[in-house]
Amino acid sequence: MNSIKKVGALLLLVILFFYGCEKSGVETVAKDLPAPVKIELRSEEARLVKTDQQFAFEFFSNVFEEEAKEEDQSFMVSPFSLSMALAMTWNGAAGETKTTMQKTLKMESYSDNDINGYYKKLKEALLKTDPSTQLSIANAIFTNKFVTIQPGFFKTNTDYYDATVQPVDFSLPVTKDIINQWAADNTNNLIKEVIDKTNAYDLMYLLNAIYFKGSWTTKFDAKNTSKKAFTTENGTKQTVDMMFQTAKFNYTEDETMQVVRLPYGNQAFSMLVLLPKSGKKQADVVSALQNKEYWGEIRAALHEYEVELYLPKSILAGCRLFRPGLLL
Repeated sequence: MNSIKKVGALLLLVILFFYGCEKSGVETVAKDLPAPVKIELRSEEARLVKTDQQFAFEFFSNVFEEEAKEEDQSFMVSPFSLSMALAMTWNGAAGETKTTMQKTLKMESYSDNDINGYYKKLKEALLKTDPSTQLSIANAIFTNKFVTIQPGFFKTNTDYYDATVQPVDFSLPVTKDIINQWAADNTNNLIKEVIDKTNAYDLMYLLNAIYFKGSWTTKFDAKNTSKKAFTTENGTKQTVDMMFQTAKFNYTEDETMQVVRLPYGNQAFSMLVLLPKSGKKQADVVSALQNKEYWGEIRAALHEYEVELYLPKSILAGCRLFRPGLLL
């Protein structure tokens, strides 16, 4: 029997780069839920998924390096938010700016229609694939009311990204309140402030907000939570509330890490917990993920085992939201 004895506050990834958090209240019984909606992707769109993942891991690596310089190294990011917001911006770019964005997203070989169609299909499918989850993917464009913007830019982003478009006066203090209210409205009132001021010379703000709330397919029983020692990466020990359950999960390991998949609802969404093996560091995990083929190999290696799973409760407590991925 393979088992995971300890899982710490490490690297939390969710399939399709969503980050899930435990839902309080009545548990949804997975067997009573419809099967996940299958996202039918053309061969070109399937390649785009891999490209998107490569960008996501590169972005995560850069954030990880920056956060490692700080004392508090806990953070959460949504690469999907960033790539979608950049794709929206792509529709208004040209010349060297557009070329640079294409290279950054690693999508220089794709047309505008390819990119827009891909995100439209993905967004629509994700919103309906699991009725037991609460998922919101919202986009907005706030523009300087004194500057003329090509109407085609608005039409593309409303047609493909369902973006809210609102002209505003960036010189007025109230404008920040309008933008912050949009964020609150689209994150169940959990992100209440994304900006503290605006500048009269600002041209445009593009925002993306993702909100996810789901219920574990295999729920942790509160009575199995107890005080236990948790060893951090630097070797110090802390006493934490440790959740525990023994159940069948998809699991794999290699010389770098252990990986366990924790599904939500009808299993359309999952959290993948990555734990560095003994002698390895979080940086080793992040480095491994930079290999283009590695993530696909890890996912293909996942198989069902009975797993002894320990997770600090603090990893999940209060984890309900994502910051907007891009603010211009």
